[in-house]
Amino acid sequence: MDAQYILEAAALTGAGEDSGLTDAQFIAADLNADKSVDASDAASVLEYAAYLGAGGTDSIEVFLAA
Repeated sequence: MDAQYILEAAALTGAGEDSGLTDAQFIAADLNADKSVDASDAASVLEYAAYLGAGGTDSIEVFLAA
């Protein structure tokens, strides 16, 4: 799941449309587990990508828990 896809789903939901995500995709995209797929989830993807680019090695689960 990438940040652009998450933002597109959030925009659709915000416009009253179906996000287009399957249940499994929704669970994967809801990185902060707040039962919403929104810009904060996309930001987490981008922050994790920057972390990895700077040499980080933790899994995304460990990164998000920190």
